[in-house]
Amino acid sequence: MVPFTRLLHAPLLFTYIQLAVNALKIPTQGGPYCVSISELSFNDPARTDPYAQGKHDRTVMVSLFFPITASSCTRNCTKEYMPSETSQISSENFRLDSSPDLFEDLEFQTCCSSNKISHPKDFPLVILNTAVATSRHLYGGIAQAIAAHGYAVITVDHPYDASIVEFPGSGPGAINSTVYNSIPLSPFSDIRKFNHTITQAMQTRFEDIDLVIRNLANPMVVKQLMPSAPYGAAFNTSNMGIMGHGVGGGVAVWLAFTDARFVVGIDFDGTPPIFKEETTQGVVFFGREGHTRDEDIGWRETWGMLRGASWEWDLQESAHFDYSDLGLVVDLKGMESGSVRGLGDVEGRMAWNATVDFSVAYLDAFVKGRGLANLQGLVALYPGMVPYGG
Repeated sequence: MVPFTRLLHAPLLFTYIQLAVNALKIPTQGGPYCVSISELSFNDPARTDPYAQGKHDRTVMVSLFFPITASSCTRNCTKEYMPSETSQISSENFRLDSSPDLFEDLEFQTCCSSNKISHPKDFPLVILNTAVATSRHLYGGIAQAIAAHGYAVITVDHPYDASIVEFPGSGPGAINSTVYNSIPLSPFSDIRKFNHTITQAMQTRFEDIDLVIRNLANPMVVKQLMPSAPYGAAFNTSNMGIMGHGVGGGVAVWLAFTDARFVVGIDFDGTPPIFKEETTQGVVFFGREGHTRDEDIGWRETWGMLRGASWEWDLQESAHFDYSDLGLVVDLKGMESGSVRGLGDVEGRMAWNATVDFSVAYLDAFVKGRGLANLQGLVALYPGMVPYGG
């Protein structure tokens, strides 16, 4: 077996070197900070995974995108956009032809060494929650770009809900395995009713996110995510933003309504559970033609309960996955949007830029308290992003 293993890995190493030379860089959309990227698994010994065969603790995988002052970054590195099997499965889920892997030859440029100690509380936390049957890695570009504007961004994979979760075998409760999707929910279909499947998936996500937040408030865990952090340091989990896409957007809004640790909820083309109480929480809904608040089973009733600042924007000529990295990837690869599932006719890079810029504007307003002065400029910059009824 040993000789076979060596023969197997030799060509893979050669391929990796070739890919690294020709890799396309994921942009940061003009933010002033460099960004470091780290990953860790969080285990909940008090909770049995509702989807696993047998009795197993619930374990989730996260990525942290953390801002680093450009002048203090002493070494830049590259990091693959997606792990190999995640890239392969994600490509199979989206491509409509036999074109090569959509997500290979892509990488981040990250800061991997700094001469300044970073404190977790230097930057506010933002949770970025994904659509079903996808991977947190499909939102890494958005997360990195938001982090470059001064936010610590966490992306979360929910096992059995995500298309695939590759656990690396490190961190508290690491399981060193790969978990595949088994929940019958499609990311290409809007929610038409709240049945047991979607309700259980959302409830599991609520509890997963609470697990993540509790770990981010734990200095011992933070030290694993950020080895350069001062001893005893932890994140500020009392003033956070939460945003999400699809089911992740519905989850984001619900948690913004019900969890006082969040000061704003941003929903990209998702459906929240129907909220039956009046709320002054700030929320933003980004829809599309055919999926505005009037046409969504959750927003149709929930919108009438909003008593605080609330907005709806609809991206013209878009489809569901124009609110992810997919359009950017297709644009970087020089492909046509019609060659993959989930994209509309809107230009992919523009849709991605708008997603990042509008997110930063609302996070700046609610999380950092800077007001919405930048919003008017974005309206002029992105005429395809129109207010509800516009």
